[in-house]
This record gives sequence, structure tokens and C-alpha cells, in this order.
Amino acid sequence: MNFTIDGLDQLIDQFERAEKNVPHEISKLTAILGSDLLSRVKDKTPVDTGALKNDWKMKPLDPFSIVVYNTIKYANLIEYGHRTRNGYGYVDGVYMLKKSVDELMTDRELYDYFNYIIESFWK
Repeated sequence: MNFTIDGLDQLIDQFERAEKNVPHEISKLTAILGSDLLSRVKDKTPVDTGALKNDWKMKPLDPFSIVVYNTIKYANLIEYGHRTRNGYGYVDGVYMLKKSVDELMTDRELYDYFNYIIESFWK
């Protein structure tokens, strides 16, 4: 009993091409998303002296992940809120980083770009 499977060589070629190209494309997507997040969080950061807004940075951890951070010592107080100096009042947090991440995760462009990457390897 003999049988033939048509298209198996083409499927193997597509998998090999994807194996080479997907990591590079995901790395590009990570950089794009990191830059987008950095821009969004800077836009949402309140400005008094500008130090907090200007200190936001992005650093790649590896080809597939980045971290957006701020080294100003009071950044967490602005993000999450804090008690006033006399201890009787409370200033609500701005949540500039949280809101920016939430926006990015619901952004349709993110899904469209990811789908483009996936679909481009099956053509």
C-alpha cells in the first residue's frame, strides 16, 4: 500500500523560514511596543519640574522583552498615590504606567501587527 502526501516539502520549507524569521520579527515588535509604551507613559506623566517625565527609560532585557522604568525616587508615590506631609490627607495615584500598559494591551494595532507577522510566514 503506497500513498503520497503532496505539499509536505513546502510545509517544511515554511517552517524552516519561520524558524529563521520569527525571532527577528518578534524582536522588532518588542522594540516597537516598548517605544510605544514609553511614549504613552511620558504623555501621561504629570509635570512640575519635568524631572519625572524626562527620566522614563526603556531597556531591552533580551530579544523578547523590555522594561520601562523610572529612577526618580518619588515615581512610585505619583504612580500609586501617597499621604500628604502632615499625614491627614491623601493624594490619589496618577497610574500613568498602569494606564499606559492597559491601553497598549487593548490596542488593535498590536493585534494587527502580530497577525501580520504570523500570516506572512504562511504565504
